[in-house]
Amino acid sequence: MRKIINGIVALALALTLTSCGAESAATIGKESISLKTVQDAVTLTLKERAANPSSNNLETGAALNVSMLKFYFYSYVLEQIAKEKKVTVTGAEEAKERQSILDQIGGEAKLPPALVNAQVTTVQFPQFIRDQLLSKKIGELADSMGIPNTNGEAIQALVLKFTKANKVVINPRYGTWDAANANITAPTPNSAVATTPAQTK
Repeated sequence: MRKIINGIVALALALTLTSCGAESAATIGKESISLKTVQDAVTLTLKERAANPSSNNLETGAALNVSMLKFYFYSYVLEQIAKEKKVTVTGAEEAKERQSILDQIGGEAKLPPALVNAQVTTVQFPQFIRDQLLSKKIGELADSMGIPNTNGEAIQALVLKFTKANKVVINPRYGTWDAANANITAPTPNSAVATTPAQTK
């Protein structure tokens, strides 16, 4: 069963990052994140918020669009860095991390509102877990080599190195690419940023 779940997650990421067809929200080298992937994530985020109201000041509009794009963008970059560094995560480790999160928040029933507050959709949750584990292992690898990573600076340096070696293009509706800091900067308030149908209701 775990192998099947891992296969589904891998397939979902592969479908998200495709170099052909639909207009892109962003491209990294030859890989592309489709507009549909990002906007579907925004729509699902809003749907899950409606089902699990939160008192937190959650992102909306352009800021939410950019956050959803960043999730897929940096997940892809992290996966590539992990491959380069030969860092792997097993299904058992993912299951353990998931249970650890459930223990921290008070069980499965508390997961939907917790994800809403974290601005992570239920669809993104498996990749979120994987990203957490990969970041931890890459950080530990940096520490073992005597590279400071107290505030994640070693990982940030690797992200910067990867994005400099692979051309990054951001669709203007999501903002611009800050190459010096390997960051996607949200569009200015007067920029034309499309809104999903769910946001206009």
